[in-house]
Amino acid sequence: MDGKNDNSGIMAKVEQELLQKFRIIHLSKFKDKENFDVYIHLPNVEEQTLISDYYSQIFNNLLIDPNNKLLTEKRMVEVLKEKGIWTKRDDEEMESLRKQLTNLEIDILEYKRHNNNKEVIEKFEEDYNNLRNKVIDKAMQKEGFLSHTIDKKAESKSRMYQIVLCVKDSDGNQLWKTIDELGKENSTAGVAEIIAESQLFYSGLSKEVLQWLPKRLFEQDDTSGAIPLEELQENQDGKEPTV
Repeated sequence: MDGKNDNSGIMAKVEQELLQKFRIIHLSKFKDKENFDVYIHLPNVEEQTLISDYYSQIFNNLLIDPNNKLLTEKRMVEVLKEKGIWTKRDDEEMESLRKQLTNLEIDILEYKRHNNNKEVIEKFEEDYNNLRNKVIDKAMQKEGFLSHTIDKKAESKSRMYQIVLCVKDSDGNQLWKTIDELGKENSTAGVAEIIAESQLFYSGLSKEVLQWLPKRLFEQDDTSGAIPLEELQENQDGKEPTV
């Protein structure tokens, strides 16, 4: 089977999972259990409300915490522009790259409708991969700058809360009751895989999709791309710092 058919099969599987609103992963070991099936569900309306409320609670608590040194994402964007680190020009460049990528996708589809020249198609795909990597690089650069904000911390916490609410066993029972309970089991057999699979599922991806993405996406630590603290120290003396 060629690569294109493989990719089509993977995406079809992901689409089917999203339609049925859950993904099953099979673990050879989970805690003291062998051959354990885990069901990762999309949140229902009630669960989504709880997750949104939890995000707001974390965000607001950080916002009023006098010991908090994080900026809001909105304020961080302002600081980046004021310091010339990420400007309107960078946003325009990223938008331009995305439009180029969309136009290239259209060109590839249009060419494949009427032609089957393998060399031309391979050149198209090479150009597409190169352009896609540029888009990813630019997006990662901005994401890195914004990785240490109140918004991102609240988002990270709420993602873990979503796992607590929506990851269940075959009988529909939650595997964890609280985030603290999940956190204490991070090193337990199978837990890391459950968390990774959950994040992929909620992003509409599968493990197989990782092979299409640049390896560096998964090699960066939490501080990658972040502005050194000393550069922003003078701007982080309160909830809404000024430059």
